[in-house]
Amino acid sequence: MTRRAWSGRRGCPVRLDNRTVLVHHEPGDEAEFLLWPVLVYRVTAPTQVIRKIDIFERVILALCEAGVRRSDSLADHTGLHIELCEHIVEQMIDSGRLTGARELTAAGRQVHRSGQLAETPELLVTHVFQDAFSGELWPRSARELYFRPVEAERDGLMSVRLGRRGAPRVIAATVVHCAKPVTWPPRPEAVINAIARHRVTATKHRGEKAQGELPDLFGVHAEEELSEVERFEYLPEVHRVVDIGEPRLEYLLCSLNVSGSLVGGEDPPDPFGLGRSPMLRQLLRVRSSSDERFASWLADVRSEEAMRLQERLRAASLDWADHVEADLVHRLGEGLFTHPQTFDLLKNVHEQAGRNDSASAAEAVRREAYRLYEYLLRRFIAVLPPPVEWSGRPAGELRRDVRGQFEKVVKSQAWEVLIELATDLGFNHLPVEYKGSVTTLLSGPPKIGDSTKVWELLCWAIVSAADPLSPHVSGHPLRDLAKQCPNLPTDLVALGKLRNSGSHADRDLAAIGSTEWSVSLAMEAARAALQLPPEIY
Repeated sequence: MTRRAWSGRRGCPVRLDNRTVLVHHEPGDEAEFLLWPVLVYRVTAPTQVIRKIDIFERVILALCEAGVRRSDSLADHTGLHIELCEHIVEQMIDSGRLTGARELTAAGRQVHRSGQLAETPELLVTHVFQDAFSGELWPRSARELYFRPVEAERDGLMSVRLGRRGAPRVIAATVVHCAKPVTWPPRPEAVINAIARHRVTATKHRGEKAQGELPDLFGVHAEEELSEVERFEYLPEVHRVVDIGEPRLEYLLCSLNVSGSLVGGEDPPDPFGLGRSPMLRQLLRVRSSSDERFASWLADVRSEEAMRLQERLRAASLDWADHVEADLVHRLGEGLFTHPQTFDLLKNVHEQAGRNDSASAAEAVRREAYRLYEYLLRRFIAVLPPPVEWSGRPAGELRRDVRGQFEKVVKSQAWEVLIELATDLGFNHLPVEYKGSVTTLLSGPPKIGDSTKVWELLCWAIVSAADPLSPHVSGHPLRDLAKQCPNLPTDLVALGKLRNSGSHADRDLAAIGSTEWSVSLAMEAARAALQLPPEIY
């Protein structure tokens, strides 16, 4: 599918008179870039700039209040040079915060409690941003405007030069055209509210970004003090506006992570560099609801991104499958290629194990491992068939008693023989679930169908591998498998129960840890399968 850039009006080229666009956040390699129209207002407002006490001054004030007043002691506690400590003390004496004896004055105690020195009035010049479509002010402000040049334009796409000198980067951005921008200026209270909301968002973002980056100096909370000074001096409060300039139509660069733009998923990057925020998602949703062509264009963008994501997942899946195949051949040998069905089932186990650590992935691993054992045991019976007449099956006229008055006795004796055979192979225990297979073992030659349970298959394999009347006792692969997995009969029962645990409401989340166990069982099954003749297909 070839998607053309959306420009708002068919046959109308997009024109940017100043040949520059606003870039307040250097985007990464997101799938789509937009140039969103916005009206920029220059705002002048009186503010009170609060000068905070220097962190070193506050530490020395605290030490002096605690009785640590000698210059050498102050230097030892702060790690500063003794001459710098004396200089700070002299400044605070001159300013009236310390006495000549280095005791706190009333002004010094007030400064130490509040951390503030004075409020200085000054005029703040900043900018606010009005949506060109709706006329609403965005909850953002900026003291400085940062522009980047536009390299070229075609079909509604603008080439914007990013990066730094010596390492430029050019991206193609789609212009969201606005034929008739709003004409009403924002109200002063709306401007004050936009600046305040930006201050809150920026303060939160700065706190999250700086967390853990600053050391705890001098045994005090230096991180808190420095972040307080930084954010409130850089973002003063505004309670009154004295001037709102004329609007300028600009285009702001926005980077769009398409998979989470409208509903669900992660919020897009904030156009002003404040982490991720829902602001752009809300703009897209409002614009899509009022402009069918824009909504159609955005749907095409999302469709293309979904196709790209599927292709990346497919490529990653193929790479992982190649890695799994190479690893298994390295560990088990090239004989795997002569057993293609076993190889495919084993690869399925490992590919599912590499997905993630979720309960559904662990369940898929168990299911594939169970399928591998089903196939292995069927191969055992097909290649090394058990004898019809085995030690646990009565002979001649006693067979009619299997379903006669001695049925329980005969079945009990057969079960005991089966346990002895399993023990002889090296299995630790034969669970009670296998007892129901005795009837099948007594009824004659094995009739293996699609519904035959794994424990029935294992019972026939035990007879083939261990019964004295079997011609396959010597060298049967089940003997080696029993040595490596002495708890296999019990493990297969558990594997059968756990493989469908996700279809029930009581999913066993603790079973996630059984993935490694399932993979180990599957590897032993493959080693046993390699002892059989090559598969013929």
